[in-house]
Amino acid sequence: MPHDASIYRVEDPATGEMITLKELARRHRVPYPTVQRRNREGKTGADLVKKPDQRYQVGGRHSKTGGIRQLPPTRQQIAQEVLATPDGRLASTLFRDFGRSA
Repeated sequence: MPHDASIYRVEDPATGEMITLKELARRHRVPYPTVQRRNREGKTGADLVKKPDQRYQVGGRHSKTGGIRQLPPTRQQIAQEVLATPDGRLASTLFRDFGRSA
């Protein structure tokens, strides 16, 4: 049976015209595989070209963070981590009285 490209046409939510998935992805600047996957999942209209939530863009699917953005640690958090180590405890003890005259 010949390939029928008409079954891969969808309505552009911005203009209402029938276009291919590839053209829809290009017009809305969404990766074509994303539009394809959403179409296979049964999504239509604006859901096909909805921009992903930016909170989940860092790292991606295969990263250690699971795609969730983590804030950089504060200076206080870094200091607490250092002081929790044996070397950090020793350094804090040695420098606690530094500069005090005896």
